[in-house]
Amino acid sequence: MSPYGFVVRRSLLVSLFLILSNSFSVTAQVQPRVVQAVNNMQRITLTGNIHPLARAEFDRGAVAESLPVTRMLLLLKRGDDQEAALRDFLEKQQDKSSQNYHAWLTPQDFGSQYGPADADVAAVT
Repeated sequence: MSPYGFVVRRSLLVSLFLILSNSFSVTAQVQPRVVQAVNNMQRITLTGNIHPLARAEFDRGAVAESLPVTRMLLLLKRGDDQEAALRDFLEKQQDKSSQNYHAWLTPQDFGSQYGPADADVAAVT
């Protein structure tokens, strides 16, 4: 076999691999969940969201309004359909008969498929 034939065959195999690996990625976009304009003047109290260390025994009283908030952790919950899709994908990753068996996602792919929509992140920010 000539060296040229080996290069062509190798190029074809690499191309086929790239095409197949891209065909397994999910192309569905996450639908935004924030569907109304955000009113910055309206306050909503979220219940059930108290850090476990925020207990009365640690309370040292009110702070000055000028005290800057230097850090905040905000977790956004997936929609029921998005959570179901993630659980289904995780099961298929462990099923040897599935095309998604050991089909690992990059952080970017995971975020685009199972994270919040970019519009929701922008609205919250």
